[in-house]
Amino acid sequence: MICKPPHLNFAILISGPNGTYIVDTPIINPTTLEGYSPQYICQNLDSFPQIIQASDMIQNVINMAYPTGSCPT
Repeated sequence: MICKPPHLNFAILISGPNGTYIVDTPIINPTTLEGYSPQYICQNLDSFPQIIQASDMIQNVINMAYPTGSCPT
């Protein structure tokens, strides 16, 4: 299926002492990454505010699940 506008949809399950959260959202529009190689993107993450915002959003959900700031791995 082709979606308009195009998007990358993620479903991330985060569970901790404060409950279980599902992050289910189109976090990053792929047109933002168009024309860049995966290597370039990984080496220049700070140049993509959309990636930083998505990372911050996921970190906030982790903090809600694990209020102590430590997430066991």
